[in-house]
Amino acid sequence: MIVVLAGGKVVETGTHDALMELGGHYHSLVQKQEHSLESGVDANGNALSKADSEGNNLASMESAGNLMALKSFKDKTQLKFNDVRFAYPTRPNKPILNKFTLSVKQGETLALVGPSGGGKSTTIGLIERFYDPDQGSIEFEGVDIKELNLHWYRDNIGIVSQEPTLFSGTIAKNISYGAPNATRKDIEAAALAANAHDFISSFPKGYDTDVGEGGTQLSGGQKQRIAIARALVKNPKVLLLGESTCSDHVDFL
Repeated sequence: MIVVLAGGKVVETGTHDALMELGGHYHSLVQKQEHSLESGVDANGNALSKADSEGNNLASMESAGNLMALKSFKDKTQLKFNDVRFAYPTRPNKPILNKFTLSVKQGETLALVGPSGGGKSTTIGLIERFYDPDQGSIEFEGVDIKELNLHWYRDNIGIVSQEPTLFSGTIAKNISYGAPNATRKDIEAAALAANAHDFISSFPKGYDTDVGEGGTQLSGGQKQRIAIARALVKNPKVLLLGESTCSDHVDFL
């Protein structure tokens, strides 16, 4: 499912094929991405790839024949925006989101697409509770997130920013920051899910390789994969990925 944001409002929603046939905002945005997509790299020169661990979970449930559990899994609403209005405190008269409504079910992969300033990063910030809505509400599994313990809530969310930060120390240590009690087996499983295991294993010291100050010993793509593994190792219910693949005016989040 794809949602197109413009001016803080949802202007289009649907599958890729349906929106391409419509020939509207999404079609225009995709056309601007043709060069990046055809070359197989993003604006930073990093290789593009797809990973959907939730989809793998669904496949496992289907193969087990547990159709009732699968239906329940698909029907459960994970996140919901209810008529949300939000303006940043420094610009109270310029709302970024206005009566924004969105529902994301468990197991869904959702892309927010739109021009810079359309409200994509703001939506992520609200999900993380860096800010609270001025009006409306945001629900997590049917409960207003304001009523949830903030530490517990954020423990259920994994996020990888456009420019991930690594810390001095080994690759294994950096991944384990996502779950301090993670075992080496957990760390390697997360790296495998993030498509990082192969390049990590190619290093002479493997997971014990020092990343350098701020990850300077690794490429941008490698740092991003490790950051994804760090988000996955705690097995979050919601995974937020911020990524620019872009021209100067179009962002995919």
